[in-house]
Amino acid sequence: MPIENSRSFFITGGTGFLGSYLVAALCRKNYQITLSVRPKNGYDAETRVRRAAEWFGLTEDEISNISIGDHCHQGQEIIHCASDTDFAERNRREIEASNLQYLEEVLKMAKSKSASRFHYLGTAYSAGAVEGDCPEELTYPEKFTNVYEETKNRAERKAYDFCKNNGIKLSIYRPSIVYGESGTGRSRKFNALYYPVKAISFIKEIMLKDILEKVGKRAEALGVKLKEGGKLVMPIRLKSISGGKLNLIPVDFFTKAMTAIIEKNTEDGIFHIVNSGAGDLNELIEYTSEYFGIEGLKVVNGDEGEIKDKNGLEQLFESYVKMYLPYIADRRVFLTDRTAPLLESENIYCPKMNYDIFKRCMDYAVASGWKDHM
Repeated sequence: MPIENSRSFFITGGTGFLGSYLVAALCRKNYQITLSVRPKNGYDAETRVRRAAEWFGLTEDEISNISIGDHCHQGQEIIHCASDTDFAERNRREIEASNLQYLEEVLKMAKSKSASRFHYLGTAYSAGAVEGDCPEELTYPEKFTNVYEETKNRAERKAYDFCKNNGIKLSIYRPSIVYGESGTGRSRKFNALYYPVKAISFIKEIMLKDILEKVGKRAEALGVKLKEGGKLVMPIRLKSISGGKLNLIPVDFFTKAMTAIIEKNTEDGIFHIVNSGAGDLNELIEYTSEYFGIEGLKVVNGDEGEIKDKNGLEQLFESYVKMYLPYIADRRVFLTDRTAPLLESENIYCPKMNYDIFKRCMDYAVASGWKDHM
């Protein structure tokens, strides 16, 4: 049996998207892990953990590193991954309960059990509705894009104040937009990047069905037509802004980066886990058009405000993806003065999204029926 690592972790949100990848990575390194897991979707805690472990292909020895419990052990490190990623203002009460009230409970447990370190999984977008350089430090923005950003920012400050007042070491991790595995395309969840791409695919199928199985009047009214050779023309304009970027990282980079920081860092700090070579909306449109056999998708400059005279197809698309639009053309620049040297010393670099990676991710999503493996 592999030698057990001396450090052990209590992890919340360990069956979620990012949390499950982190748990799998730590198990493979033979750290002892206690998971706080609740029954969900008809599965008890043990079944949920077992299903996740099987999806990752963990061995029985690696799975044996996991135990399930509601409280950490004395002196354990705590990794708080649990979070509600909903953007909807109408669900503010539930989001605040998950992202703030539950955090407070975990922080109190960290104090009562003399936790040796508190690791908080945040988001780069806690920087709020700002432009330009976003440093690796606490921020106090006046505005936020949505309630998710707001509560994650408030959570960072709550964790900082509590840990400072109680002598607990604190690390805060801020990933940008995370998609599937760059090498295999596998992913346990299809949101964020996948959602607008899925919307384009969904609209295409509706239009094709109308053209091929009906008279096609609905498609024609929306300006959609099928060209010889099978390409579908879908006139959809997407707004970008001058200098706007799309900061995407694959989940394998996130996992390597956060694991390395957990293992190597000894000081308090905030760490941006982001892509220093962020792409732009034009690239995503190019890849989406190529993969799904579509023409007519177009990026327009939106510096002057909203696109005027939106056609019916554009209105339909926006109804699906409105909450994600602020992230596909973003002027926030996430600095990595603390993170980059540490990751470079471990030879960890973020791959830039290209068509091959995009295709692998979409192949897996389509084959999975866009259904999460959660």
